[in-house]
Amino acid sequence: MPGLCVTALIGAAGLVAVLRLWPANDQTFLRHDLPDLSADYLHLSEHGPHHTHAVFIDTLHRRWPKAA
Repeated sequence: MPGLCVTALIGAAGLVAVLRLWPANDQTFLRHDLPDLSADYLHLSEHGPHHTHAVFIDTLHRRWPKAA
């Protein structure tokens, strides 16, 4: 029973932290650029140098992009 209470308190603390720390205006789509890629790279030829799409981390977007 004590283990269950400790686990519940840790979960509640995590929930409170997320609700307080996560930005309220977090955008799903973000306009950004990828200066490390050459201009003829397929991703840039499809989307342009400054492009907007859903934010995700992958091999092209290794870090959270900064707005362009």
